[in-house]
Amino acid sequence: MLGSKREVADASITMAEGGNRGGDLTANLSARLKQTKGEGGQLLNNTQFLKETGQFGWVETDARSAHVKLWTKYDTTKQGRVALVKAVTTVDCSSLETLAFMMMVRGRTALRAGEENGELARVIESETTRHDVRWAVVRREPFPLSTREYANRSVAYLDDITGHLMIATAPLPMTNIDYGSGRLFRFGRVVRGQMCSLIRIKSKGIHNTQCTVTLIRSWVPGGRAPSSVVLARLPTIVGDMIIARETCQRDEEIDRESLDKTVATFVRKGERKYDEEEEGIIARAIHVGEDFDKQQKYKTLESPNPLVRMSAHSSGREFGAVTILDEEVEKCAARGVNFASREDSTLAFEKGEFSRACWRASKNNDHSFYRRVVRPSRVPGVRPFEILGKMVWKWVDADTLVVAFRSGVLKDYPESRAFVRPSILSLSKFERLPPVSGVPQTRFTHAIQADFKLSALTSPLFLKRLLVDQLMSVCEARDYFDQSVKIEMASRAALRDELRIRAKYSAEQTEILKRGATAFGLFERARGKTTKVLGPPSVSQELLFTSDSSLAWGRSIGLVAADKEDLIAYVWDTEARSRWTRSHEKRAILEKKSAHHHVGYEKWTGTGKMRPREAVFDAVRKKITSKTWLVVHTETEHEKCWFSASCVRAKVSRGYIIKEIKPRLCRLTYTSRVDVGGKVSSGAMNATLKKDLLFVFKTQTFFQNLKKLEDWGEADGSAVGLQLIALEKGSKAAHVRATFRENAGLKEVGGKLAFFEGMVQAVIENKLRPAKVVKTRLADLSLQDGRKIGQSLAASIASNLTADAAVDEWVVSYPGLRELEAEYVWLRPMAVAIANRILESVSWGIKSRLYLGAFFSTADLITDVNTIWYYIASGNTAAASFLIISVGLCIWGQLLVTWLQTHKGPREEMAKEMLIVLTGSKPAVDARRVARNDEKPAYAIVDTSTELTLTRVVEMVFETGPSCVLQVHSLLTMPWTAEQKFPTSLVLSLAVSCVTAGFTAAVISFDYDVSPRRRRNAPNLYGYIPDSSGSRAAIFVSMTLFSAFTVLVRSFGVAFMLRIVLSLFVSCFSRLIGKMVSDFVGVIQFRVAVEVGGAYWSWNFVVTIASTIVAARVFKSRDLEEGEFNPPDVFFTAVWVASAASLAAFLGILLLMKSKYRGSFLSIETGAQSVQNSFIFSDSDEAKHAIFSRQKRLWAPIRGEVQAWVHLNWQEWEAYKPEWFTDAWKLSLPDDIVPSSARTKLARMKYGVRKSDRMRANRNSLVDMVLGGSVASVASQASQASMASMVSTASIVPEEDVAHMLNSDLSQRDSAKGIELVQRSGGRGGGGGGGGGAVQPVIK
Repeated sequence: MLGSKREVADASITMAEGGNRGGDLTANLSARLKQTKGEGGQLLNNTQFLKETGQFGWVETDARSAHVKLWTKYDTTKQGRVALVKAVTTVDCSSLETLAFMMMVRGRTALRAGEENGELARVIESETTRHDVRWAVVRREPFPLSTREYANRSVAYLDDITGHLMIATAPLPMTNIDYGSGRLFRFGRVVRGQMCSLIRIKSKGIHNTQCTVTLIRSWVPGGRAPSSVVLARLPTIVGDMIIARETCQRDEEIDRESLDKTVATFVRKGERKYDEEEEGIIARAIHVGEDFDKQQKYKTLESPNPLVRMSAHSSGREFGAVTILDEEVEKCAARGVNFASREDSTLAFEKGEFSRACWRASKNNDHSFYRRVVRPSRVPGVRPFEILGKMVWKWVDADTLVVAFRSGVLKDYPESRAFVRPSILSLSKFERLPPVSGVPQTRFTHAIQADFKLSALTSPLFLKRLLVDQLMSVCEARDYFDQSVKIEMASRAALRDELRIRAKYSAEQTEILKRGATAFGLFERARGKTTKVLGPPSVSQELLFTSDSSLAWGRSIGLVAADKEDLIAYVWDTEARSRWTRSHEKRAILEKKSAHHHVGYEKWTGTGKMRPREAVFDAVRKKITSKTWLVVHTETEHEKCWFSASCVRAKVSRGYIIKEIKPRLCRLTYTSRVDVGGKVSSGAMNATLKKDLLFVFKTQTFFQNLKKLEDWGEADGSAVGLQLIALEKGSKAAHVRATFRENAGLKEVGGKLAFFEGMVQAVIENKLRPAKVVKTRLADLSLQDGRKIGQSLAASIASNLTADAAVDEWVVSYPGLRELEAEYVWLRPMAVAIANRILESVSWGIKSRLYLGAFFSTADLITDVNTIWYYIASGNTAAASFLIISVGLCIWGQLLVTWLQTHKGPREEMAKEMLIVLTGSKPAVDARRVARNDEKPAYAIVDTSTELTLTRVVEMVFETGPSCVLQVHSLLTMPWTAEQKFPTSLVLSLAVSCVTAGFTAAVISFDYDVSPRRRRNAPNLYGYIPDSSGSRAAIFVSMTLFSAFTVLVRSFGVAFMLRIVLSLFVSCFSRLIGKMVSDFVGVIQFRVAVEVGGAYWSWNFVVTIASTIVAARVFKSRDLEEGEFNPPDVFFTAVWVASAASLAAFLGILLLMKSKYRGSFLSIETGAQSVQNSFIFSDSDEAKHAIFSRQKRLWAPIRGEVQAWVHLNWQEWEAYKPEWFTDAWKLSLPDDIVPSSARTKLARMKYGVRKSDRMRANRNSLVDMVLGGSVASVASQASQASMASMVSTASIVPEEDVAHMLNSDLSQRDSAKGIELVQRSGGRGGGGGGGGGAVQPVIK
């Protein structure tokens, strides 16, 4: 963006100088025009017809930009019948700068935009001066148009009559343009088109900081182009004007100046003269507002914003909305009057509006305006609405300002059949209210009386949608002026002071606490069946079903980045705006009984035939320990809210436990049970409960929004990514804008980087498009660049198996993103979190690859079975028996993998998995699990992705390889006589087996190389696959073909040798499985030193090709025995073709891969050298730690260095806990490597603890928090609130296991805080509720 503006500034200086420093612009341009009087005059004559196009016949068209007005038409001129386009826009720079920019036909911005629009070439034939340019462009047109070539001459001049700057462009005579060598190959068939244009640049204002650009352009595409196609393409030929506007735009600055000017107008409350028409408009509009205030026969509409109340009259002709805005009356009204601001116009354009405009009705007054809006009706079969009329504002009293609008007819806008003109009378009333916490308040009422001229048969559903759409401006104003955070901060500050007061609890309050904490005990003791609930990765959600009710209890646990006092205040504040949801109609406190006890009230709107719901509840909070607080909501009744026939009484039962983990980090445990009352099924209530459990995630989001950018880390990036992708319904673009507005960190980044919001919006939209090339550096990235970069992530997600790999490909493809990642550590975690959620919901890219592999595996099995049947039918029982053994070994291998995965789990699960193997559906089931991103069961050894890879390797080793050899051998040994039919089924089976093996080998190599973790840990081995999506797809296809043809060549070679020397068993079993896979299939992954090595891999490939060709020649030239026939020549031709194709695919891989990795195919490095070098030359601990996954003999020579590295860094790892520093990794270390200070602890972890210690730990993990005051009450009534089931992680990043238990010494720590542990038994203290051996803390 900065580069484009510098380009404009430099060109404007050159244009102004005209070759002579200090020269006058007008004189230079006039002199230049006189010098070119002949040619220039002729060019002006050629474009003169554009001035005579007239004012009629133009059709308003979508310009694909909110700030450009566009009209098109077909007309007959002196040049013949041509397509015409007229466009008008405002450019935020001087007229000279605009002229300079639009004359730069070979500028960087013009070249980049041309590449995006399909231009194949853009050259300057000659340039006499900057005022006179001959240029040409070749543009690829969409089907059915051929590629077009345009050769033009552009001359800039000064109009002597009007004084405006002009640019005239006319086609050059038929001349050959030199585009460089290879034109025919690059362009193909080219048709010469003609384009004439006349551009007028008129300065605006006395400071010449803006100008109005008007363009009239004719287009004769040439050839045989249908008129409908030409008209559809007309909006694309004004791209230079749109680019000029976007490059120089100062939208925020212009909007701010306009708003300040309007506010200043409102502040001047002097006498204003209103004519009779204006007074009539205001009086009628006020009457509409009074009817709306009465709310007679009005029904509530479902509002997108819970703080905006919408309602409509039963007739459907009167409707309105009311809300409270957090700003002064003048500013609120100014935004309403400036409804055509650039920001609002952009938002409206994204929603589908064609245009909106507002201009003063008279220069003599500042209180009346004309306005015009063209927007889609959103009703099927109804034309777009054109809302045209007059708007008047007036101060009714000192604190109330009204804005009235009445539709009418304007002579400049005759009625068109393309639009419907509804009759509208509306009132916007702004009333000043007392400030709240120092924030000004304004009541905004918007009432409308309208006749949309719809059919009587219009569906009520579409009518409601239309009414809500007309009232969306109220919701936009509510969001725009929202200062809820500032208001609630003041409220939370007062609550923080109350928390320091030591409270006394009555018996009633203690009983409320006990009832509210019941759910914690139910989850602690697992009194029922629990079910996990899928939700955001940063929280753990589950349902518990008890035997006494069909309604479930729900629990949600997560970490919140906030002080415990702020979190308690947020949970406690029933009236807080941030606690409202879309279904809330009211939230209030009916009575405040004490600082720690109040009676709350909530009301929810009804949906469909369901009546509204309301709930009355007691809210009580209590401090359990110095770091733990409990808040409960239990149902109750109150005299201010008796049962009403209009509402159904719901029952509320909620519990909150806030536990401080460390400063500014708390763990929130939330339990709830939903009983909405009435005749609603338990299934519907439990479904509502799942939505209610998102409270913890919404709390995380609320406090994340308050965090400043300078405090962000990787965990914050993940949290913000989840927030951006967590859209329940509505527009994704609107959700991203709202998030950027509410989140302090994103708002700061968006202010610094103009492209960032557009990039994130394109990422969230996730529309699959080809990846665009953007080589611009970070400082010069524009909004368009950001959108192109964001759109490219979808292609990366579609072509990669994991989110990490997709984001890694995306980041390394763009220099600007690499710079941005170096500056902000949270960028990659944010992108990974978004990509993960996209993969969970729209993982068709992964699914297509996985299911394609499953299809090949299943097809291979089916064709093998068919081949067995063919052998049996033809009497070849030996081949059938061998193939049966091969398939049986494959199934046995899959059963072995299944047993290893499930032998530690339930027997039923093992039987189920083995049945899947026996039915032949194992590949498809594994692919489905990986596509759904299923979690690894606790008893499993490896994850689902690794299990899928193992299954495919088993299939490749035991079935695909032997099957290919057998089938080639069978084809060679068949009696090839004239009567012998060609065995199509055998050839098809062979082809499927080869493709299956090739696809599996390519997937293994591809996934290993693109893994970001492997690329970081071993950059010398992994990273040969290019970073762009197109190159990755090409190299994947090349690897698949290479492996498939290698299998075919090897099969022919082994089959020929088998016929010659009968060496089948020697060929199949002389190698280990890994080497066998490398030799037979050609998996590129096995070229690494720890497998077979690069030099040997390449030598083996060469030997494979050569030996197969030699074996084929020997086989063909052998002496035939009596009755023996050679197979047809097509088989020998197939050997040559397969060998050549395999070699060509390998060369393709070498050409496509990164050049520095080509030498790895000739590497003679041993496995030991590779392991030692990876440790010695690696800079990161994450890469070094992988050495312990290798055999000890490989790194024995550097054992001392490894030991010193561990001893030196152990304390730092214990303090910062890297992701790889797990208990499993610690236990894998040899004893002499571990520091002596940590050996005792690791020995206990390794060899376990005494049985009595484990039993004591289990008992201590079941402690119950007592909420009453004495030991006797503890023995009789045990509280059920438990802390044992809370999450013990210490970050917000998504965790695989969120349900860690607290340490067993919790009770000992709490006893030091004033908690006395009393042993509970069944026969002492009145029974006290079961469970001998459990202990209870008593708060003193």
